Amino acid sequence: MLDGSFLHFAILAAFAGLMTWAAVEDLRRYLLPNIISVAVVVLYPFYVWTAPAPVDWLWSLALGGGALAVGFLLFSRGWIGGGDAKLVAVVALWAGPDQFLRFLLVTALAGGALGIALLTIRRLRRAAPQAAVAGGATQPKSPTKLPLPYGVAIAFGGVTTVFGSLIGG
Repeated sequence: MLDGSFLHFAILAAFAGLMTWAAVEDLRRYLLPNIISVAVVVLYPFYVWTAPAPVDWLWSLALGGGALAVGFLLFSRGWIGGGDAKLVAVVALWAGPDQFLRFLLVTALAGGALGIALLTIRRLRRAAPQAAVAGGATQPKSPTKLPLPYGVAIAFGGVTTVFGSLIGG
């Protein structure tokens, strides 16, 4: 018979795997497949069931629903992608009310670091061909208007928050 702590660890590992999948897909294709968010939601009751301490799942569900509503508002204004809105909501469910602000902070910091890294890479790539062409060619798109795979930051914030809460952080 399987031990409850082993099952809980396996569920957390599956969550981390799904977050990794989300980050890779967003980096590769600027797309977060719906199946990832669905899988994270389907996995949540098993997380609650195997948790060593009680989980306030009702408030977590309300928080996830509220995050989804805010995410859809931001999506409707074109400020974030639909996949980002859904991924934030399902990770908010897992973070719960106790860890939600931590999740937002870590995600924002990771998103800022990701943005700076991508902006730097894009500027370096843009500068390399221009240095070789005397007189300068036509200017490429502004690097600040290019998409940012924010699913990477959301996944990092989710994994860091969920695993950080286990180690007492």
